Amino acid sequence: MTASPSNSGAADDVEMTARRRARPAVVGGAAALAAFLFLSAGAALAQQPGEGGATSPSDPLAPLSLFPRAPSSDEARAAESESRQAEIKVRSGIEINRLSNLAPETVGLLSLAQGGYGLNLWQGSSRRSVENLLALLPGELASASLRDMARRLLLSEAAAPQLAPDERISDSLLVLRAQALLRLGETDALNKLLRLVPATANDREEIARLRFAATLLAGEQESACIIVRNVLPRFEGALFWQKAQITCLVLQNNEAAAVLGLDLLREGGDGQADFEQAVNAALGYGPAGSFVAADLLEKVLLARAGAIPGAQALRQASPGDLAWLARLATLSPEARLPFAELATARGGLPAAELATLYQAVSFTQGERAAALSLTENLSGARARALLFQTAQRQKIAAARAEIVAASLAMARTDRLELPMSQALAPLIRAIPPLPELDWFSGPAVRALLVAGYPAEAQSWLTLARQSAPRNPEVAQALAALWPLIQLANLDETRPLDIAAWAEGAGIQDPVALSQDKILLQGLLLGLEEETTQEWVDLIDPDLLPEPMPDAALVFALIQASATDRIGESLLLTLRLLGQDGPSNSHVAALSVAVQSLARLGLVPEARALAIEAAVLRGL
Repeated sequence: MTASPSNSGAADDVEMTARRRARPAVVGGAAALAAFLFLSAGAALAQQPGEGGATSPSDPLAPLSLFPRAPSSDEARAAESESRQAEIKVRSGIEINRLSNLAPETVGLLSLAQGGYGLNLWQGSSRRSVENLLALLPGELASASLRDMARRLLLSEAAAPQLAPDERISDSLLVLRAQALLRLGETDALNKLLRLVPATANDREEIARLRFAATLLAGEQESACIIVRNVLPRFEGALFWQKAQITCLVLQNNEAAAVLGLDLLREGGDGQADFEQAVNAALGYGPAGSFVAADLLEKVLLARAGAIPGAQALRQASPGDLAWLARLATLSPEARLPFAELATARGGLPAAELATLYQAVSFTQGERAAALSLTENLSGARARALLFQTAQRQKIAAARAEIVAASLAMARTDRLELPMSQALAPLIRAIPPLPELDWFSGPAVRALLVAGYPAEAQSWLTLARQSAPRNPEVAQALAALWPLIQLANLDETRPLDIAAWAEGAGIQDPVALSQDKILLQGLLLGLEEETTQEWVDLIDPDLLPEPMPDAALVFALIQASATDRIGESLLLTLRLLGQDGPSNSHVAALSVAVQSLARLGLVPEARALAIEAAVLRGL
């Protein structure tokens, strides 16, 4: 038996350990090998469909429907992208015809009209550069805007870059793209992309490992273990598949075979101490190891053991890991919610899934009726879930606006403004911008801009401007929103006066004010907006110097964007900002990245990145 996963929040700062029990003695040598093969075969036979009415597991290679992931303002974005692609084709004199039967490396889930970056994505880039940059794409992208760009890039239909005379293909771009999706934890997208892999590539171990990992992370353990059973004869002796087989035996409750397999692995001298500890924890023999440092198989085993640390201990975990934990069926919705909030904040989980988890938390009718008063004493994810459910059930616009405003204020205090704004956006969009709701115009504009709905924010902004002359609170909120309004291009006044904004911003800390002015000036410069601010006036001896970004990356990005190398520019942007994200990247790096995207015609992406950076840094 295994320890059941805990749903308690008491383990936020320490890892839980599996219960201990005495491990049975096992035979060694040839006898152990024979026993292991016999027991493993028995487990495999048990999975086969029988004649007594047993049904076969779902085919892990069956085609899946295209997932409906469409960014906001799809039609505008597609039209702008079409125009950009046409302009680049005209300038280069090159036209790529879209064929009905695309080459294997060209296939993808997203055409240009579906949010992809077009068949000319790699035009002008060398094969070697693209392969290197795809391999270097960081999996820890902790940014919603960057992950959206990465996801769309990796799923785009795009002609492969042309080989130079001295170049050779070192790996399939399709495999490199799939591996990058796995690092990002984009298992749904990865599973769908793998459906497009030609049958001739199925004998490659890299493809088999990708299929197994994607299926396992999707929670389809039975199908994942069928993949292991099918590939073992082809990759006999490979350490990964030996460990995968042992993992499957644990998941199938075949303890005796798993223990024997582990002993054989140890006798092989492969030094898999962390894996052995994870297996023992899953079987209930000892304490669990570190979840954060674990690999894929170890994480699955530790989850089986219930050795999942609290969200506080996983604040530095990758968005992919957080999204996987947010979907873990062995945890209750309330236990999954903190992981989901962090994952959504970093772009690893769609806001709709976070909203679904908010809805799934249980409350009494009395708690919902007294939500606003109760949340004065409640905190954390449970309080946010209560406010979300209450706002969703509220039919009166003014009452819903009051609850939404309280939710947004709490989320901003807890540094979760981005995921809460995204989750609440459908509710805010359903509230009409009526004159009697002018007090809500400030929170509505900010939340809609953060969530990526500038057109809807414009209606509330109009209301705020009409009300500001007679309502000091609205005027104050409008002044505070000035940076985001400019970054979203919702103000036609030019040139922009950053000094005037700073005087009325009410920021008491002079160092913080200097940092905000430098950030805003850098982002507006990237968007090529005209300001009255002189850079020399922003030199502040009290500001500590920041480490400069990688010079080669910066100049490579400037060069690639100047020559319309779209895919290469996107990969360089992800590499430049991915390590630190918009919240911690140097302002110079942010400015160059925003400017490069804008010059390539990717203006919505440029503004989304700028707004995210501003929000994450407290503007």
